[in-house]
Amino acid sequence: MKVRSILLMLAVFTINVSAQEINENISFEIGSNEFTSTNRIVVKNINGELNVSGYKGDEIRVSAKKNVWKERGRLTTAEADEIELTYTIRDGYVFIYVDAPGVRFDFDNGRIGYNMNWKDDDYPRFNFDIDIQIPENAQIEVATVNNGDVLVQGMNNRIKASNINGSVKVLDAKTTAEANTVNGNIEVWFDENPTSDMDFGSVNGTIEIYSPKNFGAIVTFESLHGELYTDYKEIKRLPHQLNRATNKEDNRYKISTSSPIQIGDGGPAMSFKLVNGSVYIRERKS
Repeated sequence: MKVRSILLMLAVFTINVSAQEINENISFEIGSNEFTSTNRIVVKNINGELNVSGYKGDEIRVSAKKNVWKERGRLTTAEADEIELTYTIRDGYVFIYVDAPGVRFDFDNGRIGYNMNWKDDDYPRFNFDIDIQIPENAQIEVATVNNGDVLVQGMNNRIKASNINGSVKVLDAKTTAEANTVNGNIEVWFDENPTSDMDFGSVNGTIEIYSPKNFGAIVTFESLHGELYTDYKEIKRLPHQLNRATNKEDNRYKISTSSPIQIGDGGPAMSFKLVNGSVYIRERKS
């Protein structure tokens, strides 16, 4: 496994120290010699904003504002140094993530495991506001958990963006996008008609999709407390979907609870699952 500690390779940094708080500005690059265009780039934040933008270069450029503090007691530099922004390259992934005591990161049969066991109030708290420039044709998977929103813009390939307590916004999507959050809204702007299946979900929030005039898709929608709205006029309802489902006893068919609709001439599947919230599919005017 190739792991780089950002504390050992900071290009630019400044540190402000007080009895209970340490602030740091971080900047570094991952050179094109370290990964290929086929690598999927995964970015995992825990607390803080995450802004990702595509550009025409071939390096990954990362900058972040790091804030570490304590609710009780004096914060030491050694404690703050244990909390860092780092990366590893393995099994076709470039994985950029926040590392700290209590964070678990591993690969298991090709799948990434990443989670954190929270400590008590005597342990340092932290926040990273991260900005990343990524080659525009890369496939990306990006996420944060608390204290910030996710923004993705200018990416030409597959986008997967998620949050827990905050919103997700995707601008200028080209081929396809997936977006999910628990407590927050989702807003996705397609610059071109999507060509692959899409999945969107929120527990408490609204989902807004803006697409070109000639947009086409097969839409399924489920919400306990919400409705599906659209200003596209070419719409027709389709029969319930019938899918093969497998359980321990037998192979059976599973019938969807919602009737799909076709927008325009149809196209890729667009799935919405919400609990408290509505969906708006709109024609973009600009």
